[in-house]
Amino acid sequence: MDSLEDVDVMAEIARPVPVGVLAEALGLPDVSADVVPVAAAYHPHVTPSPDAEAALGRLIAACGGPTEFTAARIGLLVQACDATAGLIGNELSAWLSGKPVGQPVLCTRRRVDGSDVTVSLAGTPFGAGPRECPGSSHATALAAGVLQALRGFRLTETETAWVSSPNLRMPAVLRVTRG
Repeated sequence: MDSLEDVDVMAEIARPVPVGVLAEALGLPDVSADVVPVAAAYHPHVTPSPDAEAALGRLIAACGGPTEFTAARIGLLVQACDATAGLIGNELSAWLSGKPVGQPVLCTRRRVDGSDVTVSLAGTPFGAGPRECPGSSHATALAAGVLQALRGFRLTETETAWVSSPNLRMPAVLRVTRG
């Protein structure tokens, strides 16, 4: 990473690197370019990009075709994409700005008796109880590895733009340079 100058950590590192690592662990090629638009379409407050449907088709093909196993693999990658990027972005933003940011996933939704219910995750960044995130140790390890690689960088902008979302708290863009 010595050659990186003025990098958007969120777009160029925080999303694609953890997804790429997970894809490799699943025996898949690097599908991060397709997971990012599919993950964005997963959020109920976001209008999917025109590429999201095509990206999903490529993911289904890369993961083995339309099976439950494929759905589970894609679900894992999509769930990990923004949540892990948020861990990385929020922690890096806090390190570099000196201002606490907080957890990236603020709430989630569940289907209860045919209705959507919003569940706050305040104070429990990976949830709790029987519905706790099963990938919390993996997400933490992936984020720690990326953050270790970014030591020695500094922010290039004084204000952080945040993702406009009711359930996510993470930088939309986080530009850094070797400092």
